[in-house]
Amino acid sequence: MIVGILLVVLAVFGIGFTASLLLLAAQRAQLLPTVEAIGLGAVTNFFDTLGIGSFAPTTAWLKLRSMVPDRFIPATLNAGHCIPTIVQALVFIRLVQVNPWLLLACILAAMAGSFVGTAAVLRVSVRVVQGTVGVALIVAAALYAMQNLT
Repeated sequence: MIVGILLVVLAVFGIGFTASLLLLAAQRAQLLPTVEAIGLGAVTNFFDTLGIGSFAPTTAWLKLRSMVPDRFIPATLNAGHCIPTIVQALVFIRLVQVNPWLLLACILAAMAGSFVGTAAVLRVSVRVVQGTVGVALIVAAALYAMQNLT
């Protein structure tokens, strides 16, 4: 029951977000993505499906190519990976058995983090964002290593 409700709510939010994103892109005459952006999304979302994640490789590429100012990277990641992540969620929720309450808690935490985090990042200096992301990546790498080495 809860899984069905989650799927419907996720699909509704996904359709709403996609419509909003397309309208905004059309207003800004940025409706057609570049070949580089499509390739980056395809590769990093493939990594995400494997469990590697999409934010770190996308951030690295955005920084390497100077595609987005540092202060816009968190918002770009959240907006750019939203639709593929919703599609992945819809597929995996149907295929993989997960405790529905855990799933709901994870979805709510991710949503809260994207709303609060994006708004907070836009108000602080670039150095603070870079430092925070750097520390978070080091902590994540350490936790990943500890999990896989034990």
